[in-house]
Formats: sequence, structure tokens, C-alpha cells
Amino acid sequence: MRDAVPSLNSPPAKKAEPATEALKDYASQFTVEAIDGLVKLARHRKTPAGARVLAWKEVLDRGHGRPPQTVTGAGGGPVAVQVVASSADERL
Repeated sequence: MRDAVPSLNSPPAKKAEPATEALKDYASQFTVEAIDGLVKLARHRKTPAGARVLAWKEVLDRGHGRPPQTVTGAGGGPVAVQVVASSADERL
């Protein structure tokens, strides 16, 4: 299991690869067309109900963001967090 908080000894986060940036730039050209396609799919009477729901969900997620999710512990109570130090962390 990975630590929730990175260690001070962790390497810095990697910058996105140039190919990834190029793909993002390319894909962003189709954002409006993709949203329009989802709306058309969701409005089409012959689209299966499950696909219509998923299409509307995607449109709403893009427009409003995904709703926050509540995380609870056992029985709906608070989440128990246990911090375990490794020998490398003890040097700090």
C-alpha cells in the first residue's frame, strides 16, 4: 500500500511526456463535438435507456464536475487512519 503523503525523500512528480501533451492537445480539439454527440445520443429515442443515462451522466460530469463522494469507516463512522513509519522515515 502506498503512503497517503509522499515522503520527503520521494522524487519530484514527473512532467507529462511530450507525446501525452500532444495527444491531449489533439483530443481537446474534439471537446465540443464529443459533448454534442453525447447529447444527441442521450436525446435519441432509439438509444437504449442505459446508454442514454450514461450519456447524460457524462455530459453533466463534464459541465458540473463529479459529485463529491463521502468516505466512511466501519458502520458509517469515521475512517480510522494508522500511520506506520518505516526505517527510512525514522531518519527525519
